[in-house]
Amino acid sequence: MRYLITKEKASDAEDAPDVLRAFVYPEPYNFGHTPDEDKAHSDFPFSEEGLDMACGWLNEQYENRTDFWLHTPNF
Repeated sequence: MRYLITKEKASDAEDAPDVLRAFVYPEPYNFGHTPDEDKAHSDFPFSEEGLDMACGWLNEQYENRTDFWLHTPNF
């Protein structure tokens, strides 16, 4: 399992708050070369607490989809 956490706007509105957007996706490719349908993401508050929540979500993704992560072919 690979992951990426970015700083994004919550929406397209000019005054939208910043959020942490966490992505998970399978190996072997980098984020840009992985098809969107193979990625999952979730948004969290842009704060220390939000970062803790994102880390918890990443761990849940790994634990809940272990078979998927372990059986993704490595080219």
